[in-house]
Amino acid sequence: MWTPALVKHGAAFAPVTAPAASYDPSGATAMDEFETLVGTTLESLAKRAGVAAPTLDARLSALARSRAALHTGDSEPSREVADFLLEHHGLFDQHVRFHAVGSTGALAEVLEEYQDDLLGLIREGGALRFGAGVGPTRANGMRLLWIGISRDVMTLQHVPRMVATGASFELRGKLVPPLGKAAIEITGLDGTVSSATVSHPSDDSFVATLTCPANPGRIVVEVLARDASGPMVAGIFPVYCGVRPPTSVVREALEVGGYKDLAEAEQQAFERLNADRVGAGLPALTWSDEVATFARAHSEDMAQNGFFAHVSPTRGDFATRTADLASTASGENLGLGRSPAAIQTDLMNSPGHRANIVSRRFTEVGIGAAQNTSGLYITQIFRAP
Repeated sequence: MWTPALVKHGAAFAPVTAPAASYDPSGATAMDEFETLVGTTLESLAKRAGVAAPTLDARLSALARSRAALHTGDSEPSREVADFLLEHHGLFDQHVRFHAVGSTGALAEVLEEYQDDLLGLIREGGALRFGAGVGPTRANGMRLLWIGISRDVMTLQHVPRMVATGASFELRGKLVPPLGKAAIEITGLDGTVSSATVSHPSDDSFVATLTCPANPGRIVVEVLARDASGPMVAGIFPVYCGVRPPTSVVREALEVGGYKDLAEAEQQAFERLNADRVGAGLPALTWSDEVATFARAHSEDMAQNGFFAHVSPTRGDFATRTADLASTASGENLGLGRSPAAIQTDLMNSPGHRANIVSRRFTEVGIGAAQNTSGLYITQIFRAP
């Protein structure tokens, strides 16, 4: 539950639940009435789908309860709020999928009505986790029910959220096959990105020792992994060095849409990218129509064929897709979201993507946009002299 319960734009709010001390796997916990009902429903749906039933994750339930209390019925939480809630509850998974329902009826009746929607959340299979939460009852008798589903791609062993300045901490984890070849990128206090030295006891496991800077502040750690579809983000999370993690957040207005067509979306994405470069003290990149043609082709491929990856099932990997460029293209960022603004924010929050955006090597960029019911696809392709 949030205090106060009703959310207003620009107001600061804090979850009543205590913040997580670390990014750990969720331990066993007793299920409340709604979690039990959701667990039983998901088990039945998993049998229909021919996949393993999701298991309860107490962190996801805590997150679901926070979101159910936050939600006002007229908008989604802003990116700042969504990211804050993930880290507050000790979650590094940026791809938790939620299903929200407003209801005045019995919990079991609501679940019966939305079984088809829930079935869609679990069809992809894999090691799935779930959480469920009920928000406070409003004056009109309405309450929000939230169900979160997450697919395991990585586990971590006790990574603290807060570390003393100058102190080292171990990052030890395991990827879920077929993912492997973990790499770790860190955004430092000054916004620069560095790569950590990683050892691999096995193809799917990794160990690294990271050190907090001597000055207090927040660093961002990203674990990247690879499979047949190319590189992907396995997890992103902040570590607070010599300062306490925040316990409240300001809910800003949600920025959605804001572009009349895909050409305008590409222009907005270009302007925001260069604004971030200039803000980092770097020169703006030059737009390349030639490069944009290749970027647009990949965004259209993803939107039309329902995938989100650097490797196209039909057109191949990045090097193959860009082989016909007049000079070498040497970097690519992919984004999927509601708007160019939201996508650029996500890319800058990711150390690996940020490294491309603020690289001094690149002088040109081409950006391509496409969309389907999943949202707006943005491909940024960078080129060096």
